[in-house]
Amino acid sequence: MTLLGIYLYDGTELVTKNLKKNTWFPFAPISVDSNGFPDLNQMKNFIDNTSFLYNQSNIKNPTISINCLVGKNGSGKSALLDLLYRLINNLSYYLLGKHGYDIEYAYGFKAELYFSISNKKTNNIFCFFSNDSDDKLYKNNKEYIASDFDSIYKTKLFLEKMFYTIVTNYSNYSFNQLDYLYNKNLLQSKSNKYSRKTINGKWLTNLFNKNDSYTTPLVITPYRNSFGIIDVAKEDHLAKNRIISALLLFYNLNESEDKEKYDSFIEGYKPAKLSFRFNNYYDINQLYKKLQKIIKIIPGIKENYKNISYENIKNILNSMNDAWQDIINEKKIITTNVPLKKFQQSINYLSYKTLKIISWYELYQKEFPTQLSETEYTSSFKKVINALLERPVDHISIKIFQTLNYMQTTIYDKRNTINVDLIKPYKNQHTIDNYLVALPPPFFNLDIILSKKNKEKTSISKMSSGEKQFLYSLSYIIYHLANLNSKNSKPNYKHILLIFDEVELYLHPEWQRLYISKLLTVIQKCHFSKIESINILIATHSPFLLSDIPSSNILALTEGNACKKEEMKESFCANYYDLLSNQFFLDYSIGERAREIIYKLIDIARKNKDKLTSDEKEFLQTNKQIIEIIADPFLVKTLQTLGINND
Repeated sequence: MTLLGIYLYDGTELVTKNLKKNTWFPFAPISVDSNGFPDLNQMKNFIDNTSFLYNQSNIKNPTISINCLVGKNGSGKSALLDLLYRLINNLSYYLLGKHGYDIEYAYGFKAELYFSISNKKTNNIFCFFSNDSDDKLYKNNKEYIASDFDSIYKTKLFLEKMFYTIVTNYSNYSFNQLDYLYNKNLLQSKSNKYSRKTINGKWLTNLFNKNDSYTTPLVITPYRNSFGIIDVAKEDHLAKNRIISALLLFYNLNESEDKEKYDSFIEGYKPAKLSFRFNNYYDINQLYKKLQKIIKIIPGIKENYKNISYENIKNILNSMNDAWQDIINEKKIITTNVPLKKFQQSINYLSYKTLKIISWYELYQKEFPTQLSETEYTSSFKKVINALLERPVDHISIKIFQTLNYMQTTIYDKRNTINVDLIKPYKNQHTIDNYLVALPPPFFNLDIILSKKNKEKTSISKMSSGEKQFLYSLSYIIYHLANLNSKNSKPNYKHILLIFDEVELYLHPEWQRLYISKLLTVIQKCHFSKIESINILIATHSPFLLSDIPSSNILALTEGNACKKEEMKESFCANYYDLLSNQFFLDYSIGERAREIIYKLIDIARKNKDKLTSDEKEFLQTNKQIIEIIADPFLVKTLQTLGINND
């Protein structure tokens, strides 16, 4: 899959901001034809001649391509990315909206999204045209018709040929819905075409949740509320499980080669011990609060209650507990004696999680009658449980299998810290999912003790903000890729678009330099066998990232317009100063405060000394000692030649 570009025809400036209208924004090296539109022949014949740079493993892995989006602050990067998200959102609405999926349409622009998806025989070019709900979809210049997507079955089959987009953006100032509200005072030309009913940011709301079994082909991470606020404590809790499973996977993959390797997911660290403490997130009182919201939306149960009481919740939970205990006994899932407290905690969580799955996922609602009496609860619950257990582990059932595994193992029973060598992957298969299953369930808080190369000990909790950022952003991507790779229901996406917006946040320049290499290594070691291609788009201000990307794969923006790729200097292996000057439009090579002083000194020194003002004489006197701290010998020589010396 290759993201080719966006053609922007028109739109309200509340949406398009400073982006130039009637303009082609190419992510791939596709130019315009004689009429100024993207050249379809070039698209059809496009071959990514840079893919060898990112696909050098002999093991079968997804084909990876990388593109970058660069430009000064205010050049249009955020506006273009927002336009891309709106287009993908509207494509989702075009395909799934009619089938009841909760997707809000994004209004306010007229644009086309071009992308290619190749199979063994041909390179198929898709174009999605979006214009305030007057939308069209083309494949190789032939328009799809309504009957092509008149059933959800047809639509899901088609989606399997499309791509799934995962966006990662940790900026504190992104995705605040208030920033997307219609404001007539910001309009240059008055128009009654739009209002807050259409321009309001509501289209963002459902893009942070993935409760539709990865059907809607776009997710934005991390989760934010409508004000764009990230719940850091919650994200920290969720991220640790993902990071720990990745650390264990990499550690055990390396172990056969070299037990002392310290490049387990993050360079310089090796997992040593797992720490776990019981939390109160899922005690019985918390479960009742959570279940009150869930039961209200479960088909077949919600109809039985006008108001759901504590007693109602207790009866439903007990019925699910009975169902689970029956299944565990019938299938002989637990073959050891489980301590009573551990057993009850686990059964309560299994029951809560199963009810939550029924409330969210259509796949398991099919096992459930549309109307139930209370006496039928247990037998109907058993059907759902059997359906869950009969399927392979996936993103829906992983916490179910994790809890069952916890009930059977004894390694977590006697102490709160264990050596990581005791943790064996589920079914002894080395995958992210199987290491997640092997960890304690969500009613524990986890941390991992890491050994550094100098033998010092640390933990994820004690890492620097930059180290955490590096781990968290990668872990989110791996988590979603693993879920998509293990997905057991349609659509099974085989092509992925990964978007990293300002990936360099919190990262030291050395870690920025390593980022792409590390990202490629992580993806390759995870062996996502069902995913065929991954197109990575990185929006960045970092020259340390850009040195790994050929200029043909870079879209540079200036004042809302796309720079011509043929006029850009080569970026791959370029030194950082050249990259800053060329791709990042850096006007000067020194800090602005330093430049102001130096240039003013030179201007004054060139004047006739007899005609200097008192202010100019004072400026020379105050700043003459600057000669001792200037690093650039050429500047020192220039100033000395003009008679500026500290004597």
